[in-house]
Amino acid sequence: MTDSAAAAAAAAERMDRLERTVDRLVELFQTAANPPTTTAPTPAAPPEPPAASPGLFDNLTPVKR
Repeated sequence: MTDSAAAAAAAAERMDRLERTVDRLVELFQTAANPPTTTAPTPAAPPEPPAASPGLFDNLTPVKR
Protein backbone atom coordinates (compact mmCIF):
# COMPACT_ATOMS: atom_id res chain seq x y z
CA MET A 1 0.00 0.00 0.00
CA THR A 2 1.43 3.38 -0.91
CA ASP A 3 1.66 6.27 1.47
CA SER A 4 -1.18 8.12 -0.24
CA ALA A 5 -3.41 5.03 -0.16
CA ALA A 6 -2.63 4.49 3.53
CA ALA A 7 -3.38 8.15 4.26
CA ALA A 8 -6.68 7.89 2.36
CA ALA A 9 -7.64 4.74 4.27
CA ALA A 10 -6.81 6.40 7.60
CA ALA A 11 -8.81 9.47 6.62
CA ALA A 12 -11.78 7.30 5.65
CA GLU A 13 -11.61 5.51 9.02
CA ARG A 14 -11.53 8.84 10.88
CA MET A 15 -14.48 10.06 8.83
CA ASP A 16 -16.46 6.91 9.69
CA ARG A 17 -15.70 7.37 13.40
CA LEU A 18 -16.75 11.00 13.21
CA GLU A 19 -20.03 10.09 11.52
CA ARG A 20 -20.81 7.47 14.19
CA THR A 21 -20.00 9.98 16.93
CA VAL A 22 -22.24 12.61 15.37
CA ASP A 23 -25.07 10.08 15.03
CA ARG A 24 -24.76 9.15 18.71
CA LEU A 25 -24.70 12.80 19.77
CA VAL A 26 -27.78 13.60 17.69
CA GLU A 27 -29.61 10.69 19.28
CA LEU A 28 -28.61 11.81 22.78
CA PHE A 29 -29.65 15.41 22.17
CA GLN A 30 -32.99 14.40 20.66
CA THR A 31 -33.70 12.16 23.63
CA ALA A 32 -32.82 14.98 26.05
CA ALA A 33 -34.91 17.52 24.12
CA ASN A 34 -37.93 15.19 23.84
CA PRO A 35 -38.08 13.16 27.04
CA PRO A 36 -40.65 10.39 27.07
CA THR A 37 -43.97 11.66 28.33
CA THR A 38 -45.19 10.10 31.50
CA THR A 39 -48.31 11.13 33.28
CA ALA A 40 -47.87 11.78 36.94
CA PRO A 41 -50.69 10.52 39.10
CA THR A 42 -53.03 13.25 40.21
CA PRO A 43 -52.73 13.69 43.96
CA ALA A 44 -55.86 12.87 45.89
CA ALA A 45 -57.80 15.70 47.45
CA PRO A 46 -56.90 16.17 51.11
CA PRO A 47 -59.46 14.72 53.49
CA GLU A 48 -62.02 17.06 54.97
CA PRO A 49 -61.14 18.17 58.48
CA PRO A 50 -63.41 16.76 61.17
CA ALA A 51 -66.35 18.91 62.21
CA ALA A 52 -65.65 21.11 65.18
CA SER A 53 -66.80 19.38 68.31
CA PRO A 54 -68.95 21.38 70.68
CA GLY A 55 -67.36 22.55 73.88
CA LEU A 56 -67.87 20.55 77.03
CA PHE A 57 -70.73 22.71 78.32
CA ASP A 58 -72.22 24.01 75.05
CA ASN A 59 -75.18 21.64 75.10
CA LEU A 60 -76.29 22.55 78.65
CA THR A 61 -79.17 24.88 79.24
CA PRO A 62 -79.26 27.12 82.26
CA VAL A 63 -81.38 25.94 85.15
CA LYS A 64 -84.13 28.30 86.27
CA ARG A 65 -84.50 28.51 90.01
